[in-house]
Amino acid sequence: NNPEWHWRMNLPVITESLQSLADSPYEELAEQNPSDAYTGRTLFIGGKKADYILPEHHDAIYEFFPGARIEMLDAGHWLHSEQPEQFVDIVGGFLDEGE
Repeated sequence: NNPEWHWRMNLPVITESLQSLADSPYEELAEQNPSDAYTGRTLFIGGKKADYILPEHHDAIYEFFPGARIEMLDAGHWLHSEQPEQFVDIVGGFLDEGE
């Protein structure tokens, strides 16, 4: 049993939706009903040396994803490449917890 991990990305959908994702209207979303939040398990993994998940973002993450778990690795934006073992351990552990 030696499973291999592979990245599969739907680049056409990401490309098509990128501007919408970047323009996330936090203020409008914050005014919505809290029941609109996704309450399932969610994993956010960020790099401490990157600027896309900052400590000041954590409250907003928990507001919209109350079941979120935030893990910050000692890495930049390419954390899966910079810290591959730690990344796989975190993702694998998260997936195992859901079984």
